[in-house]
Amino acid sequence: MKLLALAALCATSLSMFPAALVHAAEPTEIEQSHAQITLGVDETKTFRFDTQISRVDLSNEGVVRAFPQAGNQIRLTGISSGRTPVAIYGPDGSRIYSATITVTAESGHMVRIYRQPTREEMKAAGNSADGKVDASDEYWCTPLACNDSRRITPTNNR
Repeated sequence: MKLLALAALCATSLSMFPAALVHAAEPTEIEQSHAQITLGVDETKTFRFDTQISRVDLSNEGVVRAFPQAGNQIRLTGISSGRTPVAIYGPDGSRIYSATITVTAESGHMVRIYRQPTREEMKAAGNSADGKVDASDEYWCTPLACNDSRRITPTNNR
């Protein structure tokens, strides 16, 4: 009789707490956007969305600062070199945009301009093992201009 009462008590307990016996499913990774935003340190970009913005999540707040503007705009400013994912949420809590933000020491990119080699470069190439000349000049360019003071020496014999 005691055994029957104990079994009934266990069955009642299990029916009240079924989650105790169930194992949690493996988590699934949330698909991330492949969008990329590139900023330089101290560079600011403003983005506008079709939906009102309620929240902005940055994983690494030491890389980028996010400043809400009008209800559907956000301003991002690079603080230090690095990368961080950003997720932007609408008023209903749903994610409306996500991207990876990369902040570089300086905004801009390298531009290589190919040209005919000079006579001096041709003579120097004649003394090289393969005799080939890669006559080009490289410049560091920002959205405003290519800066000649950052010019890199012409490349030869590559």
